Amino acid sequence: MMKVKQFKRMKKLLLLILLISSSAVHAQQWEIITEKLFANGENPAFADDPFNRMMGALLCKPDGDLWLVRNGQHPIYRSNDQGKSWQPMPDTETIGRAYGSFSFSLDYTSGRVALFMIVQKKNSPAQGLVLSSKGNVIGKIGKPSVQHDGWTWGMPAWVQQEPNIILGKEHHKWVVVWLSEDGGESWQKLDFNSRNPGVIDARTFVAGNDDGIYLSGDQGQHWEKVSDFVVTGKNPVRYGSNNYWTTEEGVIWSNNQGKSWQMLGQEISGTLWGPYFGTSEQSMMVVNQDGFHITTDHGQNWDKVADYFAPPNANVDGEYNVIHPTNSYGWDEKRKILYAGGLGANAYKFELKK
Repeated sequence: MMKVKQFKRMKKLLLLILLISSSAVHAQQWEIITEKLFANGENPAFADDPFNRMMGALLCKPDGDLWLVRNGQHPIYRSNDQGKSWQPMPDTETIGRAYGSFSFSLDYTSGRVALFMIVQKKNSPAQGLVLSSKGNVIGKIGKPSVQHDGWTWGMPAWVQQEPNIILGKEHHKWVVVWLSEDGGESWQKLDFNSRNPGVIDARTFVAGNDDGIYLSGDQGQHWEKVSDFVVTGKNPVRYGSNNYWTTEEGVIWSNNQGKSWQMLGQEISGTLWGPYFGTSEQSMMVVNQDGFHITTDHGQNWDKVADYFAPPNANVDGEYNVIHPTNSYGWDEKRKILYAGGLGANAYKFELKK
């Protein structure tokens, strides 16, 4: 009888060890990809400041290329081998710090990218960029004055061949929106407040507020409410002639230039980061407080592929935070890889099961 009890205890102990080992292996699947990049004394003046040390934002393009913004005064870094090595992109110096994924605005139609930057210290410089799909600088995004804190996020009019029309959300001033008509060189403040500004075309803007979505057809002079959806994403994402936005209820989309918005297929609560598109408009990934979710049928079905990942040592501990969404996320559909980065911390990758 004693041997039977001992056997049962041993069996329970072995099962517990296997469970712990399995959890440890799962946790280790998130692999640091920026350790070497940040090995040599990153921003020593901000060593204990999760806003300003190490990385600001990470972008994964549909072809799998990674672009990374370092806080401080650096070129943008690129990796075409899934983070094994990083190379500076010529003539792409940025100044200040980025604020996670939403600092990037990617036009999936043309591959062009805009990067919005904020200051590291009060009255310091901040310089963002507008770049071609290959990473050549099209324009530089400045700020209106020395006292201005820069842009937490924003969006150009991607339908333009030269995206001179840009909206920017002023950092620290939670709802103040500015307009540039010369590609980010000069700015004028709009008489309309929003945390979540977006650009449909050179004259048509949208804004997500606490009571719904608003539309302006005259460059922000007049606005009308067009939807009750409360957006969580900081600006819409353009794919072809359609626009997509994350909300508390799921991903919504507009196929009529922002005049109306509807749920994209299956609801998925608390979507925040994304949508990040894969190899077509049918495939996208979003992140909510529960984890990473992928659709390959334009939102009709969503599959959870990984639990939520909070990058260690990042701003706000990498937690899910709608007001301060300072993490970066990305998806390489072809190679089945998820990416994550924390403001002030490292970037990571997670290889999904083939």
